[in-house]
Amino acid sequence: MLSQGRAFAHVVFPAVLACTALVACRHAHPDGRIGWSDEERSLESTCQKGDTTACRTLGDLLVHDKRPDKDLQRGLVLLEIACGGDDWKACAILGERYTDFGGPDGQEGKLGRAVELLGRACAHGIAAACTKQGHAIAHNTPTDQVAEKAAFLAGCQLGDALGCEAFAGAQMRSTHGETREAEDALALACRLSRLESCHALGTWLWRTPKRQAEAMQLWREACGKGLARSCDQLLASSAPLLSPSPDCDLLRDLAQKLCLAGDRNGCAVRSACRLRDSGNDVATIVEELSAGCAAKHPLSCLYWADAREQSTEQSKTADTTRIQEAYRLACQAYDLGKQKACVRLLVYDLSVSESSEKTDEMAYALFRYCLGGDAEACCELGQAHEAGKKVSKDLEKSERLRRKACDLGLTSCCPVAP
Repeated sequence: MLSQGRAFAHVVFPAVLACTALVACRHAHPDGRIGWSDEERSLESTCQKGDTTACRTLGDLLVHDKRPDKDLQRGLVLLEIACGGDDWKACAILGERYTDFGGPDGQEGKLGRAVELLGRACAHGIAAACTKQGHAIAHNTPTDQVAEKAAFLAGCQLGDALGCEAFAGAQMRSTHGETREAEDALALACRLSRLESCHALGTWLWRTPKRQAEAMQLWREACGKGLARSCDQLLASSAPLLSPSPDCDLLRDLAQKLCLAGDRNGCAVRSACRLRDSGNDVATIVEELSAGCAAKHPLSCLYWADAREQSTEQSKTADTTRIQEAYRLACQAYDLGKQKACVRLLVYDLSVSESSEKTDEMAYALFRYCLGGDAEACCELGQAHEAGKKVSKDLEKSERLRRKACDLGLTSCCPVAP
């Protein structure tokens, strides 16, 4: 008994083939096939003899190239012929094309048709078609989340890293999703050399303190293979000011390598780590950071402002405006250290504010950062309430805030037992 696809081919193929041949004859005039190569003409001739591979190859060329609309439509018909003849690669190409710009029936129902075609290709082992089917289902109305995840998972199990990544994302978004399955999918995508998945897996693992070493290793490997986001994440996870536990021993080689390659974040971190060595020429290093900040590099501004903030009171006073502007630039940039710069700016502005209304706003903003898990914001606000400067003196609130900072890993802020 014939399959549904073969039944379709038996009924439709001869008619469509004849129609295509007629179309080809009608366009035999040079104006009908402008820019066609000898290879394409040969493919058309072979397709008209019933070779579905030739139909698919020519159809693929016509729908991908920038051709007249009649060539686009002819390409879709050729792909329909090949797909109807059980050429599953043709079904995959056609489904993707219908997703992009619709089929012969226009826009209405194009995603439904794409889902059907991609499903055929997926069922016959074409991994990328499964993943594309999942995306088509996600954009269809109504969306079937179960079918969407099933398509992504099928692509993943067939070896498509993008399918694994998409399944992991859908699983994590699902209210009842199993995070272990999402983690396994990301791990498989990473093993399939999808660097972005390695990075995402590292970000996922970083949330569990006992697995942070695994996360660092994933970022280190992805960074070594050229993924800039992983390099930035390594810097953010270990650099001074950006990490609760700075590790310049880990970063020196990486920062030096990135800096030599022209990465300004690497240069800034290298300078910040050098500042931690008392044997270095502090003035020269601060000047390096100052030059980076003058070029409006956010992380250089953050490190420079911090260095000036920790300097003598006289030089600090002379640089008040520059320090504020440096913190502000780093805070407004979507770059490494953004949140830290915003917290430092609030602390600095709070220390020099003369307006009680603005002081309340700054204190509330610091409290919000504290609630979000920023240990420094908790500590600075707690110390402010302890001293009673700029904000109300409240020892009970101070202890709560300092205890939270301590719990978040800022041991220098832990309340001292009486």
